[in-house]
Amino acid sequence: MKNSRLLVLGLLLVLLGSFAASRLQSGNGAIEVVDVVIAGKNGARLSALMFIPKGVSDRAPAPAVVIAHGYVNQKEVMTNFSLEFARRGYVVLAPDLSGHGGSQVIPGDGSRGVGDMLRYVHGLPFVDRNNVGLLGHSMGGWSVITAAMENRGMARTVVVAGSSQGGHEAGFMLGAPTIPMDAGFNFGVEFGKYDEFVGINYFDRKKAADFVDSHWLKGPFGTEERVVLGRAYGDFANGTGRIATQSAETHAGVHQSGTAIANVLRMFQLSSPAPLERDPMDQVWPYKEAASLVAYVGLILFMLGLLIRLLATAPFAAIVQPASARKAQSPLVYLACSMLVVTAVALLLVSLQMWAMHHLGVSETFPLMFANTSIVYFGAIQAGFLGLFVLWHFLVGRKRGETLLSYGLSTHPTVMAFSWRYLARALALAAITVAGGYALLAWVYGFWHVDVRWWMLLIRPMEPHRVVTALVYVIPFTAIFFVNNLLAFGWLRLKDFGSDLRNNLFWTLALFVVNALGVVLVIAAQMGSLYLTGQPYIGEVGYDTLMVILGNGYLPLFAVTSVVSTYCYRRTGNVYTGSLLCGLLATWMIVCYQPY
Repeated sequence: MKNSRLLVLGLLLVLLGSFAASRLQSGNGAIEVVDVVIAGKNGARLSALMFIPKGVSDRAPAPAVVIAHGYVNQKEVMTNFSLEFARRGYVVLAPDLSGHGGSQVIPGDGSRGVGDMLRYVHGLPFVDRNNVGLLGHSMGGWSVITAAMENRGMARTVVVAGSSQGGHEAGFMLGAPTIPMDAGFNFGVEFGKYDEFVGINYFDRKKAADFVDSHWLKGPFGTEERVVLGRAYGDFANGTGRIATQSAETHAGVHQSGTAIANVLRMFQLSSPAPLERDPMDQVWPYKEAASLVAYVGLILFMLGLLIRLLATAPFAAIVQPASARKAQSPLVYLACSMLVVTAVALLLVSLQMWAMHHLGVSETFPLMFANTSIVYFGAIQAGFLGLFVLWHFLVGRKRGETLLSYGLSTHPTVMAFSWRYLARALALAAITVAGGYALLAWVYGFWHVDVRWWMLLIRPMEPHRVVTALVYVIPFTAIFFVNNLLAFGWLRLKDFGSDLRNNLFWTLALFVVNALGVVLVIAAQMGSLYLTGQPYIGEVGYDTLMVILGNGYLPLFAVTSVVSTYCYRRTGNVYTGSLLCGLLATWMIVCYQPY
């Protein structure tokens, strides 16, 4: 039982968190949530979640909203909006856009599948076809505008958050067409005061707070004057209504903003009034987010508990062995190397990934852009410090009596040896641990239709084509963590703090700080600049800013891998089991959400 406590705790947190999230997402039974799969215009599989309020039927059709997420996101990230619309009686369809999540790529489709979803909604007998709206965040905003312009008369309301129109006119091919006054639909914009992407949405402005002076906002509003926030322009009854609002949020912050969500709800109320009256600030999504976070933490604890339990069983007990006796690294060397790592991570976070994006891009074998940039970025840093380690070994280590055994490269506790049988057991242990967590998540995802996530940070099951892709990416990610663990425990080993609990705690914290602090500093500099000056510290062309936002995803990854790496090294005495497990986890956590 002692070896099963963490396993049981993790399982309970997953079940309790997921059940609570499910009840909140379904409005305690007032909303039916179902998976939807349709064929896109080229036969591509398009995946979506549909929220159907109780009482909606063919005889009592309801207004509908298609809600589109942004780039490097999925339908689950828009659940906060989806839930609040469904609570007010709207039928909601939240798709994975083309190449994202469970949806396949639709080449050349500027709506990224939203046009197909719009036409699908119009064919549903329980939807009021005269009151169908579109809502999109970021790239999803460009997608919904494109869908509305290509399917004139199908959308009564189009609202974009952190997005804009007119990108094509400005020569920005990823953007959206220009919205004329006679477009035939009402149009609303919610744009955060600290939105980092003002430069690729409102091209003539440098601060998000000034988007109300942009030509790209004034155009569809039919005015030459500064747009007044919250003021209704035009006539919402005949499809010429326009309104703009602004919340004190960053680009990604609108997902977690009660004010931004309330602003969007008010816009729709002007155009297609909600069947159920609720104050726009009457919102329950924060509780659902909290419940999903509990499930997220529980899933990690479940896998760690499963690992502990497996190590106590006969097939895997042979993996457990003491670490070789070795003096702790000099505090001066440890501090110097740690500062170098933090500095390299901070200085290269954007520049090295941008280089990789422009010079390497994607290939048929490695089709995920930001997985590729992550591999190049972290791989280069690990390779550089591996070179320093080798140099230190020949100059200092050999004189101290250091060997491959003391560095944790032996599969035997007392002599330098390498056993393929040992490695096969370590791989089986890692695979079973991750497979157990995956099976639990897949069951929760399929049974309750809820995600294990907080904000943009999620772990989700992978569709078959993503599993195939993951089999390729697991090799470089495992190699990166192998070097990382070798450097952390073989070279820069900390001193003994007197007990397993203290050792695990301090070693884990130290590894996390060294790996993650550089990323934290870059994000802090970006946020500080936005809140103090209204402009991003990093970001003129869009992708560099995106690299900083995606940096948020590295933090939970490093938190998980730091725990796993430390525990596995201290239990097995070498770097193999932890590296294999971290490689599998990193591959899953990255490949599951990357766009094709």
